[in-house]
Amino acid sequence: MSLSNQSTLDKLVTMDAVVVIAPMIAMHWEDIGYRLKLQEHDVELIETETRGDMTKACKKMLKKWIRSAGSRGPKTWKTVLDVLSELKIDCNSVIATLEKEAAQS
Repeated sequence: MSLSNQSTLDKLVTMDAVVVIAPMIAMHWEDIGYRLKLQEHDVELIETETRGDMTKACKKMLKKWIRSAGSRGPKTWKTVLDVLSELKIDCNSVIATLEKEAAQS
């Protein structure tokens, strides 16, 4: 995992960015949620509420993680990318999107 701009990794995850990134990682939302230390009941509730819509579930899961105190911490893109790497999920498209978003802001 490598970003040309380290400060992008250190940025806090925002809901604006989640909307863009969630479709890219939605297929793995449950595994990501557990690695981010969300509680099982929270993951199950998201599954029930979203009824199989993985992108919606991924957005809700990341939103829950951003707002939860006991989950894997700091709420930065580095934490998310570390989880993706642990799960052997290709991060290249996510990294490219983050760099593009950072360049526009």
